[in-house]
Amino acid sequence: MTSDFFSGGFENAPAQCASVFRAVLMATARPGKEYEIPYKLRPPSLLSSTTAAVVLSLVDQDTPLWLAPALTNRHVNSYLNFHTQAPLVEDQASSTFGVFPSTQRPGLSDFSVGTIEYPDRSATLILQIDETAAPTTVCMEGPGIEHRLTLSLPGLDKDFWRFVQTNHQLYPRGLDFLFCLSDGIVACPRSSKVTIEGDQ
Repeated sequence: MTSDFFSGGFENAPAQCASVFRAVLMATARPGKEYEIPYKLRPPSLLSSTTAAVVLSLVDQDTPLWLAPALTNRHVNSYLNFHTQAPLVEDQASSTFGVFPSTQRPGLSDFSVGTIEYPDRSATLILQIDETAAPTTVCMEGPGIEHRLTLSLPGLDKDFWRFVQTNHQLYPRGLDFLFCLSDGIVACPRSSKVTIEGDQ
């Protein structure tokens, strides 16, 4: 997929950004449930359309953004700079948002989990899901989940979900996760408790 930096974003940015932002809010309020992102953007090839839509809707000039090396090149940097003006940072701990492929994760413990006084100063991590990779099945429960549900997303192995379990124990501190699929998003906020299928 190629991109024109000027036309590869939203056609009607205010309305479409607001729509995606609402989808993110709904996904966060209803963890484990997929919410559709109907807009097909044309970002540089390293980014999926869904990932680009979420980033363009959440990030601005006041939110430091960390990009995994696997998603970084001059085309991506120029695209994000034009559409968001977000400062790109190399230090994970100083970022408000981190973006990376589900199968090439950085050291997740290097992102900020906030403090007891300011838990909102934690990072939100946006994972671009590789839908060709093997999944791990987990059960989720917690706020916003009426009945215990099963989630199976490609590219998220047991090591990732064990980190999510540890992250949950930090609540109200902790990281929030957004998973970008081909047509929608799924959230796993810090308040969600997960049990890995097969673990005792």
